[in-house]
Amino acid sequence: MYMNLIRGFLEQGNLDMAYQLRDNFNICSIWNIITILNSVFVEYLFKQGNDDKAMELYKTSLNNDGFIANGHVGHPYLKVLLKYSKKTQARAFFEYMLDNYDECIRLGNNTINMILNGCIKEGQFSDAVNILAKYKTQLKYFPVRAYMNLI
Repeated sequence: MYMNLIRGFLEQGNLDMAYQLRDNFNICSIWNIITILNSVFVEYLFKQGNDDKAMELYKTSLNNDGFIANGHVGHPYLKVLLKYSKKTQARAFFEYMLDNYDECIRLGNNTINMILNGCIKEGQFSDAVNILAKYKTQLKYFPVRAYMNLI
């Protein structure tokens, strides 16, 4: 709900209210959810053409408690990076997530499929295959949906 409210205020240009909502949420919530909320601000900054500030906020978020091993938290950032053509950063971010993967907090099929789709759209099929191979070696389960997507 907070993401939608913040996104709405940002779209209306009411930055003060968007930041106030985020700050109010910061007082009473866990860090992972706060980090997810910050992804809305990163997307807003990209949309405004302020790539430098967006990347600065993105990097600041990365430095907090190693959240990247948590696929649920990292997914919105990957989505924003890919949407705004930051493919190199998205690929590096995903690799870092994969290298620091915690089996308890899954990366999820949606996350792996988003990266695979990005590779395939760019004509980098061999990269997609390599990513899937690496992903498979680090998991205890067989990523059937990722294979189906690749096919």
